[in-house]
Amino acid sequence: MPKQRIETFYQTPQDMIDLFPIPAVMIHHCHTILYANKRFADLHGSTIEQMQGRHLSSFSESAGQAVKAYFAAYQNGEQLTSQEVYVYGIYFQILIFPIYNKNNQLEALFFLQWNISRTKRLQQMFNQNNKRYKAQLQLDQLTGLANDYALQEYFSTLKKQVIYSEVAILLIDIDRFSEFNKEHGFIKSNATLHNIAQTLKQELRDEKDFLAKLNSDRFIALFPAVSHFTALTIAERFRNSIYQLDLRHEAGIHHHLTISIIIYSLPISQLPTINQFINRLSDQLRLNKKHGRNHCTIYFENPESIHN
Repeated sequence: MPKQRIETFYQTPQDMIDLFPIPAVMIHHCHTILYANKRFADLHGSTIEQMQGRHLSSFSESAGQAVKAYFAAYQNGEQLTSQEVYVYGIYFQILIFPIYNKNNQLEALFFLQWNISRTKRLQQMFNQNNKRYKAQLQLDQLTGLANDYALQEYFSTLKKQVIYSEVAILLIDIDRFSEFNKEHGFIKSNATLHNIAQTLKQELRDEKDFLAKLNSDRFIALFPAVSHFTALTIAERFRNSIYQLDLRHEAGIHHHLTISIIIYSLPISQLPTINQFINRLSDQLRLNKKHGRNHCTIYFENPESIHN
């Protein structure tokens, strides 16, 4: 009994298509419209009667070209089941059903489509915000410099690239900053960190130079394709620019807040892990500071070697 009702209900393909609550159309392999429901006709500003027997390209050039591409894909053996199109400023998700004749030849394609503009725009908004959130996650909120997360990503990219063969690494430590913090307080210390960070940033040469904040009183800079001499010149420029800020510090040299820098130049292929080279530089910089602060020194495998 149910089967008889269904057969009686669908007298023609048009009856079936009219039941769909979304735009639906059946298109012959010659690209002419066989059947369409009112929602599909309304979408193209037409009527069912006007659309039947005509090419879809008569109503929408882009939709007509898309249909031709779908037929070509099926004729080449591809099996398309779902596509996304943009028509009249609207995003549509399309389901595609092939219809074959008795000889198993493609006779027509049946399309169902529904408006996904809201979903699509929400997705686009999410992707845009996701990029912005990722950028924010890579920033140190106090200084505006790159943070540990960004350093990890930069380091990974640097090791994979093939353009540069060497890199110079500068570990920068603020001298006696814990004492400066006690002397001036938390708010003044944070403002000073931001000031130092922005001053160092201004000394960078181009986009391939990288500067990041590590912990409370340390920064790290990486310079691909920089000679040992150039790295030393940059380090001296860093050191002098901070001294010239004239940040008062009673325990500092000449009552100035200063920085000490250690320089490590090596082939990129020989780079250890981030933690390894930071620990190496930190250990030697700590030793170097016993011989004086406000200096730029060179890293050597022998930690007793100090070059001013």
